[in-house]
Amino acid sequence: RARARGGAGCATPRGGGGAGPAPAGRPPPAPEARADAARALAHVSDGVVLTGRDGRLVFWNPAAAELLGLDDGDRAGRPLPELVPSWRAATSPGNGGSTAPVVLPVTTGAGERWLSVTSADFGDGVVYALRDVTEEHALETMRSDFLATASHELRTPMTSIYGAARTLLARDGELDAERRVAFLEMIANESERLARIIDEILLASRLDAGDVDFATEPCDAVALARSVLDAAEIRAPRNVELRLAAPSDLPTIACDPNRLRQILLNLVDNAIKYSPEGGEVVLSVALIGEGLRFTVRDNGIGFPADETERIFERFYRVDPELRQGIGGTGLGLYISRELVERMNGRISAESAPGRGSTFAVDLPLAPDAQPHLPSAE
Repeated sequence: RARARGGAGCATPRGGGGAGPAPAGRPPPAPEARADAARALAHVSDGVVLTGRDGRLVFWNPAAAELLGLDDGDRAGRPLPELVPSWRAATSPGNGGSTAPVVLPVTTGAGERWLSVTSADFGDGVVYALRDVTEEHALETMRSDFLATASHELRTPMTSIYGAARTLLARDGELDAERRVAFLEMIANESERLARIIDEILLASRLDAGDVDFATEPCDAVALARSVLDAAEIRAPRNVELRLAAPSDLPTIACDPNRLRQILLNLVDNAIKYSPEGGEVVLSVALIGEGLRFTVRDNGIGFPADETERIFERFYRVDPELRQGIGGTGLGLYISRELVERMNGRISAESAPGRGSTFAVDLPLAPDAQPHLPSAE
C-alpha cells in the first residue's frame, strides 16, 4: 500500500491525495477530486479520521492530528485503539450505519481532552468526525457539582429549621423557657447559615458575569482585621483561639473595605472550620515591599501541597467525603481569589496534611500611603 503525507500530520489514502476509498459499487473518484477533498478537509476545524474495514488507520486531517496527537505519518496502517488507548469500541457503528455522538476522554501530550465522536460505516471502512467538547464537558461537570453541593448544603439547614419549627408548634406548651430559647436560637443560626450559602452562590454567579462593583478607597488594615476577628468570635467554638498580630503604625491600603472584610472573614471562618480539634487561628498584617500582606494561619487538618491550585477552584472541598464532618459549598476560596484579583492583589496558600494551612492576601498600598515603615515580619 502506497502512502503519502497529506498535509500537516495527515496520511493520505492509497492513490494519494484523497479522503478515502470509494464506496462499494462506485468507481473511485478522479485524482483531482481526491486532492480537492484532502485540501478541503485540511481546513475543517473538526477532526476527520478514516479507518479501513480492518480498523486500521487510513487517513486523518490536521484537526484530527492535533486532537489525537497523530503527528507521525508512519502511523497509518495501525489500529486506532493502539494509537489512542482510550478509544472505545462503542464508537464503531457496525455495518452500514452511523452512531449518535459518543463523548470520550483522550489523553495526548497536551493533556486530557474530551471528544464528541460520531462514526459512519460507508462500506469500505468507517469515517469518524471528532469535535473538541472539553470546555462543554467542564461546564457540565461544574453544573453537576453545583447541583450536588447546593442541594446538600441547602437541605441541611432547611432540615434543622423545619424540625425546630415543627417542634415548637407541636410541643410549645410542654417546653420550658430554656428549651424554647434553644430551638429559637437554632432557627436563627441555621437561617443565617442558609443566607450565607445563598449569598455565596449568587456572588459566584455575579463574579462569573463580571457584575460586581468595587468601591476602592484608603483602608485602615489593622482596624479592618480587628473587626473581622470580632465578627468571627461569635461563631468560633470554645476550643479555637483567635488572635491578631499586627503593628499599630501600618500605612493604609487601596481596597474595597466591604469586599476585603468578606475575604478575610471567609479565610478566618475556613481556618476555624478546618480546625475540628481546636487550636489557634492567627490573623496577621505586615508591610511587604509596596503593599500589605494579610496572613491567616491555623493548625488544622491542612491539605496536600499538590492541591494548592485546586483549592481555589469552584466547588473544591478539602474534605469532600465529609469524613471530618466539614461541609461547605466549595465556593468560598474561589470567591476570595476573584475578589482579591479584582482589587489588584494576589492570594496564595501553603499547607501540608495535619500541619495546618497558611493563606496570604497581598494588596497594594494606597497612593498617598507612606511605603517605608518597618515590617512586622
